[in-house]
Amino acid sequence: MTSYQSFMDRFLADLAIHSPGQALHHRHMELSMRYQIPDVDVRELLPQWAHQGYIQLEAWDGTRVRDWSEWPDLNSFFFNSTDAGHVRITLLATGREYVELVRKKGIGFMADI
Repeated sequence: MTSYQSFMDRFLADLAIHSPGQALHHRHMELSMRYQIPDVDVRELLPQWAHQGYIQLEAWDGTRVRDWSEWPDLNSFFFNSTDAGHVRITLLATGREYVELVRKKGIGFMADI
């Protein structure tokens, strides 16, 4: 398993611990350090997972919460200083299903989650 697949499996499993529909606030640099993935890759992978329907990815713009796709570009989304630089991530049904399937396969650490 690659480090990127491990990041996806672990991150989505960590989100699944919380109530369905709960938006969690994260900073991309903290995710990079926690999951040992280069920050530039975190900023690339999160929108990919959002596009695939695993997560909802949003940020507060000072007026309202906007989806990542509504921002002019990814840099303005991730480096937005409003809300202390947090992005809001919610695990969607497709993401919860993915976590269930990975758990059923019993791959490594996921079997114990």
